[in-house]
Amino acid sequence: MIQVNEADKLVEQNLWSANSRTVPFSESQGKILAEDIRADRPFPPFDRVAMDGIAIKYSTFQEGKKSFPVQGVGRKP
Repeated sequence: MIQVNEADKLVEQNLWSANSRTVPFSESQGKILAEDIRADRPFPPFDRVAMDGIAIKYSTFQEGKKSFPVQGVGRKP
């Protein structure tokens, strides 16, 4: 086992440092980011559900009913 200060020195000696450069987003695939990418506006610029779906009573579907009335629409709290 080595001492903490020795471990710190080993880590510092083996740090990898990359040269950073600016590239167009379209050429950034496979590159390592030097900083976070942030949007300049909300995306999408409108409220949108994160997940679409329906709920039905499956046994009713199995019995042959294929049309169900909409009884509710979830809203953002």
